[in-house]
Amino acid sequence: MPRFYWFLLTGWCLVVLFSGAGFYYLAHRPQMMLVVEDYHPSFAYERGRELLKQSNFNDAIASFRKGMMYFKQLYEETGSASHRRHYARGLLELANAYSRKDDPVLLAQAVELYGQACQLEPDVSEGHPYLAHGEVLERLKRYEEAVDRYTVAVERGSARFSLLARFGRGQCRLALGQTAEACADWYYFVRYFDQITPVHWEFIQKMPPGACSWSAYVLGRAMMALGNASEAGRYLEIAGDQFPENRSIRAYRALAAGTTVVSDSGEISLQEFYPPGGEDFRSLGTAMVDLYRAQEGPCVVRLELSALGEGEAPPVLRIEVNQVAGEDIQVLGSQPRGYAVRLTLRQGANHVMLRSSVAGWGGNPDILLRSFILDAGNEAAP
Repeated sequence: MPRFYWFLLTGWCLVVLFSGAGFYYLAHRPQMMLVVEDYHPSFAYERGRELLKQSNFNDAIASFRKGMMYFKQLYEETGSASHRRHYARGLLELANAYSRKDDPVLLAQAVELYGQACQLEPDVSEGHPYLAHGEVLERLKRYEEAVDRYTVAVERGSARFSLLARFGRGQCRLALGQTAEACADWYYFVRYFDQITPVHWEFIQKMPPGACSWSAYVLGRAMMALGNASEAGRYLEIAGDQFPENRSIRAYRALAAGTTVVSDSGEISLQEFYPPGGEDFRSLGTAMVDLYRAQEGPCVVRLELSALGEGEAPPVLRIEVNQVAGEDIQVLGSQPRGYAVRLTLRQGANHVMLRSSVAGWGGNPDILLRSFILDAGNEAAP
């Protein structure tokens, strides 16, 4: 009898082992799920994305819906935050799939699904669902509703999603005749966004001159990007006369004129960071700052940082320069402390992203930025 139980236990362990190995393999090779007919609903989202890659829209929708209904039922039965997040993820997967189509009926369904997901998880995915929600409403020419959704993305989104939302909100405001507001949105987008495409510039150049105090800078940047050097120089001269202390205007005016860009150095005010606001102690989720150099080369940034609280695992500040990952800083303790980090900046404009670790799936930032000082020399950080 003991031998029988020994064999039974051994067999059970082997089943668990091989099942776990199979689940691990499918989780890391989602394309293999396409050959599995009776797949578990917890794999439905990965399977749906693989089907979309193959342009199998109907089967992808069925897969997303299977996963969404599975987690919806679990959430209704348990009230678990984890099940709620997975349920919201299913709503977003369906909405993203519907938004790929130009069918107004499917786009309207996407609008409804984005709304449900954002209501379930207001801080989900760094604000991206609000941005996507606004984009679909804009495509349906529901501009006032789109402005509302874009505004939430501006306020709640990470720096890049917030800036993309400003571009979309600017388009909607221009369509609504709100040219001054559109111009203000596009100023931030043009100054701080680091992945502007020719499509963006084609829209931006349509802004009426004199729409707001920033219009000469915005149009000058657009003309420069589109190869109209003479108009770019004219607009940036006007902007430079209006705002001689603005670092970005000063740098692009010099680039348009073919003169030397003035290198930034010293303390960069927190008001120069995006998102704007100029708080004394900025709570970091993500923040973007533009820096300008006359020549390519190394420099040192000295930051004063503090954590929002004490914990076993120090929060981490990740630094990205021109979309390339740089150094990470562990922020030790809630008392202000100085940190030094090396940066290599290119000639002209540079975009530096500061990204704080956060607590949980949609948690709050846990690092305070108190000062940012740029040493323009070539010395190495201690």
